[in-house]
Amino acid sequence: MKIKMNIIKGDSVFLVHYKSNKFKKLEHKRGEVSKTQFSQLMRIVPPSPKMIDTFRRYFTGKVNYEEIVTSSESLFKQMIDVYFRWYELETGISPKIDGVAGKAMNSIIAHLRKQCADDQEVLTVFQQLLDRWCDVPEFYKNQMELRQINSNINILLKELKNGKSDSKSKATNVSDDIRKSI
Repeated sequence: MKIKMNIIKGDSVFLVHYKSNKFKKLEHKRGEVSKTQFSQLMRIVPPSPKMIDTFRRYFTGKVNYEEIVTSSESLFKQMIDVYFRWYELETGISPKIDGVAGKAMNSIIAHLRKQCADDQEVLTVFQQLLDRWCDVPEFYKNQMELRQINSNINILLKELKNGKSDSKSKATNVSDDIRKSI
């Protein structure tokens, strides 16, 4: 497995290689690395692929982590794996993946394929949706099962794309605009 690691400051890109779920090597692809960054480099490298979600959250805005997916696995399996890791991280328990969950994932894939250019982008959009779960409206935060995500996919994507659009925030914006004009 490989992970593309982009350090935002300095725009440096590295490939992190894993073998048997253990760190194997770090490969510098492009960008400059200062002495300070070089000395601290291993602090931002996840020791195993299972810890990538934790590192994503901790280094948000500083380092971008992107899984490089080999074509040997189907998109369905890749998305189930992403969901499985996310669900375990959020709840502390493993999700139940049954026929209903599988059908919901297939429906999510079909919907995202209509919106995205390719399967890699589908996977990236789904990963972003889960990574930004803290930004979804409060009503949907506990609806973490695949069937629930599938039934609310349009609402979730719209909210994450456009931000919160409830009536309170609209009213606040209108009143703020009025205050500014006075």
